[in-house]
Amino acid sequence: MLLNLCAIVLAAAAGISAGVISFPTYEIELYNGYDLKGSVHERHSGTFASPSPVTQESFCMTHQFMVNKHQSNNRLYSFKYTVHDLNSGLNMKLRLYRTPDCKDEYIAGEMSIDIALLAVILLSILLCLLFTRQSPRDPNQRLVNDLGWAQSSAVSDKEQSTAKNLPAFTTRQLTQSTFLITEWDDIWNEHPFIYAKIVPAAETILIVDTGCGGRTLNTDIGLTSLREYIETVGVADNGGRPLNEGRRMRYVVVQTHCHYDHILGAEAFAVDSPILASGHSPSFVSPSNLPSHSQCNALGIRTPSYRLTLAPHLHQIVAGDQNSPSSVPLGVELLHTPGHTPDELALWDAGEQMLYVGDTLYERDPIIFPNEGDIVLWFSTMDWLISFVKSQANAGEVRINCGHSTAMGSALEVLQAAKSFMQDVITGKVDLWDRYERRGWWAVEYRQEGGRFSLICPERLVLEARMALEV
Repeated sequence: MLLNLCAIVLAAAAGISAGVISFPTYEIELYNGYDLKGSVHERHSGTFASPSPVTQESFCMTHQFMVNKHQSNNRLYSFKYTVHDLNSGLNMKLRLYRTPDCKDEYIAGEMSIDIALLAVILLSILLCLLFTRQSPRDPNQRLVNDLGWAQSSAVSDKEQSTAKNLPAFTTRQLTQSTFLITEWDDIWNEHPFIYAKIVPAAETILIVDTGCGGRTLNTDIGLTSLREYIETVGVADNGGRPLNEGRRMRYVVVQTHCHYDHILGAEAFAVDSPILASGHSPSFVSPSNLPSHSQCNALGIRTPSYRLTLAPHLHQIVAGDQNSPSSVPLGVELLHTPGHTPDELALWDAGEQMLYVGDTLYERDPIIFPNEGDIVLWFSTMDWLISFVKSQANAGEVRINCGHSTAMGSALEVLQAAKSFMQDVITGKVDLWDRYERRGWWAVEYRQEGGRFSLICPERLVLEARMALEV
């Protein structure tokens, strides 16, 4: 593993150190983009917890959170580590990153040390290369193993083996009418969940979020349009037919909130379909604010342009014109659930007993609040959602579907568990995992023991919540 290589190199260099006892220091810069070519995303600095030598254990403990958070999940980030160890005469700069095709990890570095240390480090690198060599990741194999594409009768063996033909999406059926579409290898490693509910009586498909627009570094992916995928690619769980075979059905699209990984595929639908959003905070999603609030500006990407239909709380979604009394209901209710963002919304499908909550919460990945988030308001939303689920006749059978990671969970249990974790964060029962500078503000990270829930947000939001809740 690349981290082990770095750690062993450092340990080897420090192992022959002698002289003045000192506490080695480190600096970390995390860049957006490959090979330190993007803007600086985060900066960390500090001192190792013990004097020299810098051991593999101390290096791993200091930097494991960086690898877990970014490198291990294939984000297009690069890391620049600088370690100063006066005892060994070591002044090392290490660059860690993935190749543009995400297939192989390697290391480049700059070192200022004496000749003896250089010989030890070179020998360590050679030994590490012998024992830690990794095989390049095969995107096709990942797709087959993790997402079951090989079982789809809609794609032939010849098609699967041809470069640039794989779709950026996979689909599995959740209920009789609803399918989960996953963008499986996007450039930001968001893997957003997109939901499609087919309503034959209304000749309409309700689309919940549109994902990352098919953006990927995977050269085997050729079909990147969500709409084209829905209309042309057969789905095994749908009898091998596309979800909208022959383009016979129209669409209604709902965006659970305006972050980039939920809206970048919207333009293809907006040409002839309504795009619904929460009317709770109209200015937040206005054309002038969307580039910043969607985070497109921060990522340096074009903000999609489309017209929004802002819906009120408890709006009953219908096919076509949302204001027409003759439009056919889709059986789904739109709920305002601000907190994660001012425009966050949820959907309630009474017929399927399913609650869609966007990025209000999910499991196994960090719940990330932007600067515009509000944890106090999030608690109010959670209380409302918990009461809403409890008010249903079969509350224990209600399922929850999130914007990432979590689908078909027990709604009541997941909601209550997520709220409990956040309460533990605010009351100080969960230790601070990390604190660092991010886009000009201080971010904090908390992780629940066992890893089910975690939180990344501006430190300010936690402090404001503690004051408001008198913790």
